[in-house]
Amino acid sequence: MIPPPPVLSPCSHADHRSHLDISLPRGVPLANPTNTNTKGFDSTCGMAARCFKPAEGDALAVELLRAAGAVPFVRTNVPQLLLMAETDNHVWGRCDNPWASSRTCGGSSGGEAALVALRGSPLGLGTDVGGSVRSPAFYCGVVGFKPTPSRVSRLGVAVPRQNERSGQLHIPSAAGPIGKTVDDVALLAKAVWEQPAHVHADPTVPPLRFDEPLYLGPTGPAVLAGCPSAFDPTLTPLLPLHHPLSQGGASATARCGASAKRRGLRVGVLGTDGWFTPCAANTRALEEAAALLAKVNTRFIAVAATTTSTSSSSMQQ
Repeated sequence: MIPPPPVLSPCSHADHRSHLDISLPRGVPLANPTNTNTKGFDSTCGMAARCFKPAEGDALAVELLRAAGAVPFVRTNVPQLLLMAETDNHVWGRCDNPWASSRTCGGSSGGEAALVALRGSPLGLGTDVGGSVRSPAFYCGVVGFKPTPSRVSRLGVAVPRQNERSGQLHIPSAAGPIGKTVDDVALLAKAVWEQPAHVHADPTVPPLRFDEPLYLGPTGPAVLAGCPSAFDPTLTPLLPLHHPLSQGGASATARCGASAKRRGLRVGVLGTDGWFTPCAANTRALEEAAALLAKVNTRFIAVAATTTSTSSSSMQQ
């Protein structure tokens, strides 16, 4: 981990807080990996070639979290070039699992997950393409998720390629939160999504606020029951759209809960992707999770993976 800056100003953005409808505690510490720009520090992406090139400014997500009251105080380790299920490089060395040093902490946001698991920071912000937030969170026993791409702005997130060019079009990276609990990561997500500046500064970000009714109620049935949408057309004059579920108020919220209780959750289970057979430990974990959820009014549906040949045939038809 890189040493923190010598001087921190937790209240430097306090004047912005009065305009925000968020509940992020003022002065809460925030960790972010060495591929997310923090003013004055290198975004190495685990490469020696990127050392001694400090960022001129914060990534947009970091800037918004500062405005919400967070204090970025430490940078955390990533694997060389990212995109690895471990965290090791020739700049900062190897990061081990906080529960067992003989095991890996995962990657690429392994330093984030390990630090949060050790209670070295209550919140972290990682990045994820194919599991770089989710797998370290799983390995280290914390919570993390990958939002839909573009849900969190990637402005200021370094790309481990020449001239910051990214060729990832079909499976893009997304910035995602890491915390000890689901409520912790929801708090961080809300702190970003509730700020109009998020949309105004990055036109690729959809004007979607944090959907409190959907978060508090069950997923899926809540939308079908007519819960109020989080779509907010007032966030930007460039998208004068109106979502059909944006009305309903308290009565719609009440219907959400009643409908969910009646119908229960319906979860698809994918045992294999058709390419790689999961190891016995992963298969067992999936079966145990399904058995536990089945006790709380959950219905499971087996999902078959679509192979490349099947997908190609469908496209040709």
